[in-house]
Amino acid sequence: MSMAVSPLADCVPARWDSADVKTLQLLENTPVNCLLLEPAYWERGFVEAARGRGLRALAVVATAGAAERVARMEFDGLVVEGAVAVEAGGRPVVRIQPRGELDFGRPSPVMGTAQGLWPGIHSEEKGGVVSLPTSAPWVVTNGGFLRFVQAAAPAETRFWLAMRPPEGEVVRGRGYIRALAEAAMSGARWVLALDAGFRAGLFAGDGRPGLEWAEMMEHLRFLERTREYGAWPDRSGLVLVQDAESGALYSGGFADMLGARHVPLRIAPARGVAGAARPATEVLLNVSPPSLTAEEKALLLGLAKRGLTVLNAPFDWSGGRPKEGVFVFPEDEVKGLSDAWREINNMVGRRNFGLRVFGAPGMISTLKTSPDGLRRAMHLLNYTDYPVQNISLHVSGKFTRARILTPDGEKAAEVYQGEDGIEIEIEKVDQMAIVVIE
Repeated sequence: MSMAVSPLADCVPARWDSADVKTLQLLENTPVNCLLLEPAYWERGFVEAARGRGLRALAVVATAGAAERVARMEFDGLVVEGAVAVEAGGRPVVRIQPRGELDFGRPSPVMGTAQGLWPGIHSEEKGGVVSLPTSAPWVVTNGGFLRFVQAAAPAETRFWLAMRPPEGEVVRGRGYIRALAEAAMSGARWVLALDAGFRAGLFAGDGRPGLEWAEMMEHLRFLERTREYGAWPDRSGLVLVQDAESGALYSGGFADMLGARHVPLRIAPARGVAGAARPATEVLLNVSPPSLTAEEKALLLGLAKRGLTVLNAPFDWSGGRPKEGVFVFPEDEVKGLSDAWREINNMVGRRNFGLRVFGAPGMISTLKTSPDGLRRAMHLLNYTDYPVQNISLHVSGKFTRARILTPDGEKAAEVYQGEDGIEIEIEKVDQMAIVVIE
């Protein structure tokens, strides 16, 4: 399906909870170019001032009253949250929907959801770090969901993750940077939103929020410069066949568990089974048996007969779509999820599906391939609050050059040739890095 390019396709969005024209100075020389304004900040003078600085003003519409009011005002677009009926008047519209209502069979040029986890490391109240069934630190992430979105949505669709920071907390700069980077790793964008405490200090000109804002914008510039790599498709010898009906719209599922082990993964929605078997595919893990048609099941059987390892999950699993605002697997599903994970873990073993990462606890990695298949890009995102040192990457394939990209600049990395690929040593990653090899 082809779609017209939306005027909002190049938006770098931010919720801007102010109608004070002076706050627009904070956006000078930053990538942010679209402001999402709640009805409380719909002031004509502010909208005109924003436009005068080259910014687009988007009205956030979440109630019938706002829908009626917005028809009488001039905005560059509408961001509709929920099932509100609104007369767009020819203006582009971005609908922010619950995860369970996302329909990639009927996509829009720009889609989004406000249901997202705040990325970080989950800790117990007494300070101990919680572990997943994988035995890795519990990284709170939207990564698996975003990977599915990238695989399921048309390439020209732009996706916004529009959750706000946790209520009642003052989030420091590193937290915002993680949210921005996590979305960018899968070609999406987080709609930047500041918590009340941080925002108050920033708008008042306080020193620490100002310094953290500057660092945040430096990282956002880096992410926008390197967006090409996040838009590349995932590369892996392991393909996960999963769709919205088998839990792909939840966070904390199989994709996130594999990610916690740094197992590279390519997700194939059930409707894309025919394209799942590529030359690099070694194992195809099907966790969507109920979703497959008789034709798709026959296709998988044919692939197995031709030598591809096809693992049909030997457990009763459906997952379903998120309902009633719950987008993390509910407690009554967790035990079944853990049991299923043990079976999947035994199936996967310790094989190298294109990338193995050592010495990176508390981090998430991705393996991407260029459209021509000649280059790879590995994203490394640190979910902890301290630098991670002495990381080793083992990459399958024949490559001779590697570059490490960070917000601080670019440098060449030494490539060590091994029997099945190459090894790259990284001295330290503070918050994020992208390793590009060719």
